[in-house]
Amino acid sequence: MMGVMLTPETVELEERKGFDIKLPKFLWTVLEHRAEAQKKDLQAALNDLVAEVFIVWLGDAIKAAIPVPVN
Repeated sequence: MMGVMLTPETVELEERKGFDIKLPKFLWTVLEHRAEAQKKDLQAALNDLVAEVFIVWLGDAIKAAIPVPVN
């Protein structure tokens, strides 16, 4: 487990080469450690995380869908 201190410096947005998103510096640090723990590069770890979150979101969206009668 790791800890990250939130300071004015660590919450500044940062864009990394090869990524089209800006994230707070502390979040890049967390992602780097996640990638290292998974023995993956940063892009692969971020892709896996996005896929995990997307699958959960998609499941929640499907459960919340309201059936509409078809005429």
